[in-house]
Amino acid sequence: LKSMLDEENILYEFVVDASRPTTTKKRYVDTDYNQFLRVDRELARELDSKCKEYLMELLGNVFDDYRLDAIILQDYDKGLLDKDSIDYIIKWAQKENTLLLSDPKFRHFKQLADSYIFKPNINECLNFMPRQKDHDLSSYLGVVSDALSQTENLLITLGKDGIYYKNNKEEGFIQGWHVDNADVSGAGDCVIAVACIFALQGKKLEEIADLCNKAGALSCAKKGIQTINMDEILNFEA
Repeated sequence: LKSMLDEENILYEFVVDASRPTTTKKRYVDTDYNQFLRVDRELARELDSKCKEYLMELLGNVFDDYRLDAIILQDYDKGLLDKDSIDYIIKWAQKENTLLLSDPKFRHFKQLADSYIFKPNINECLNFMPRQKDHDLSSYLGVVSDALSQTENLLITLGKDGIYYKNNKEEGFIQGWHVDNADVSGAGDCVIAVACIFALQGKKLEEIADLCNKAGALSCAKKGIQTINMDEILNFEA
């Protein structure tokens, strides 16, 4: 990983914890490379006090030494982010008027919602707030968005059903695209990265949602973990 980052001239820092393994994911696929099983080896507890102290020091150094246009918070509940580190990052981003985008899992869901863009998927929303029997999808998402009122721009990915977006000026659905034998590996990472790029360009939320929806479909159409490029997104046709 270090050599790959060096090759691309990407600055990085690692928080090393000798007491836990590096998360690995083993994917099982059929002869057409369609994944049917994934086995993860990981230890997802939060950082011990020594590693947490190092992380907070590292964040302080980064904030002091670099001008940041945007921050993406995303750890998939692997244990890097906790209440204190999230609070520190949110307060710094608000103070410096830096765009903060969060892609949550289950832990710290409500806290991470205090972001410029908050991008949960529908399953993460259901874990946060179960859906009542009398709620159709539209009314349920309305209830969820009301509960996340601290979020400036909300994007909820709905899998094959598309994406829901809402802020204080815009609200709506972008219809999903059908993808045969969709491979969702990396799709969430792709969507939050695309949202960040177009938010920095000043796009309106509806347009960001549309472009994220296309990016997600493109990602799911590729087998395994692959990149997509800007031309593919901008020239996307179903």
